Amino acid sequence: MNRPTSAALALGLVAGVLGPETAWAQEPDAMATTTPFVQSKATDAAGHVSYRVGAVFASQKAAERRLSLTFICEPGGKAVSLYIVHTQAPRDPRSPPKALAKIDAQPLQPIDVTRETGGALEAYTDKNSSQVKSLMAQMGAGQTLVLTLDDDSYRVSLDGLAKELKDLASVCPYT
Repeated sequence: MNRPTSAALALGLVAGVLGPETAWAQEPDAMATTTPFVQSKATDAAGHVSYRVGAVFASQKAAERRLSLTFICEPGGKAVSLYIVHTQAPRDPRSPPKALAKIDAQPLQPIDVTRETGGALEAYTDKNSSQVKSLMAQMGAGQTLVLTLDDDSYRVSLDGLAKELKDLASVCPYT
């Protein structure tokens, strides 16, 4: 077997064993916490109140790359959603969004999101309350999240999230 054929066979085996998402994925961008997880209460112009827990992260390689994660709880815990924004990652708005989460050693799981684009910003929203509640529980018990948004992957620390989610549950019982 010649060298190019051997290399192609080896790459094919790796792709077959690991799957398409992991065989060609780049190493996740290590993100530093710039604003730790914190809870807030927001009131819009119409007087609608929501409670939020979120954090902001910056790339350790390129500080202009930012990522924010925010859980939003409607009064009474009727609905919860996840809102994710990342910068410096423009996409073709016609392509379907892809979001995956891996918390610690748990299996990779898809997140059902919609995507909005504008300039260098992309926002992803998951309004499936049962899925978001599951993510909240897993992330609250976890240490590290690897989040993939389309072709970009990020590694973030979940330090402080459990406390903020516990505080959130006291004012907005979502469980």
